Amino acid sequence: MPEDPVVRLEGVEKSYSMSGIDIEILRGVNLELGEGEVASILGSYGSGRTTLLSIIGLITRPSSGRVFICGKDTTRLSRGSIESLRTRKVGFLSRAFGLIPDLTVLENLELAFQITGGEGIEERIGRALTDAGMEGGEYRMARSLSPLESRMLSISKNLGGEVSLLVCDDPAAGLSDKDSPKIARMLKKVNREMGISIIVGAPGRRTDFDIGTIIRIENGLAARESPDGT
Repeated sequence: MPEDPVVRLEGVEKSYSMSGIDIEILRGVNLELGEGEVASILGSYGSGRTTLLSIIGLITRPSSGRVFICGKDTTRLSRGSIESLRTRKVGFLSRAFGLIPDLTVLENLELAFQITGGEGIEERIGRALTDAGMEGGEYRMARSLSPLESRMLSISKNLGGEVSLLVCDDPAAGLSDKDSPKIARMLKKVNREMGISIIVGAPGRRTDFDIGTIIRIENGLAARESPDGT
């Protein structure tokens, strides 16, 4: 039997109520991402991109539809079970980085890996420092890091435990044309060496940050882009 996709969305809808008015954000999204696959979800502000990423990352629950992550129908799970699945299997990188500024690089990694659990924390910390290019910088305070260093460290700390899926919301935001390709190379390296499926969200396509299959989202609907760009 073929393995379950890492991500499968079936008819996912999301709406919010504001001043008694229902605002529809996602309108029946269907999506699959296979094991080890890399995809970029592209959509401008108001397209539903960030909401879709937060649903895939198990941060937000849909209003309707079904969300399967690593073969689990999360729409049928309790909040506690969803939290456990997210902690073990899903890394989520928001634009806020998720670092604690008054802790060192090492302390941020130790805390993240203690939460995700598993063995070999020292080994995983060593790998994370290498992946982030911060060997020898483990005692620096997180608040002293550059935007590029913060982004790379945030990616590394989201790769603990048994993570099968990494969701990144606009990881190249605010970076220079020189620095953003470094994030793309790091994500491709993580995918190649660890086999982790990766979803990257961004407002639009960037020539210096071209990664994976392109999925366009507009007006709450998502579709894979064909090879000819249509």
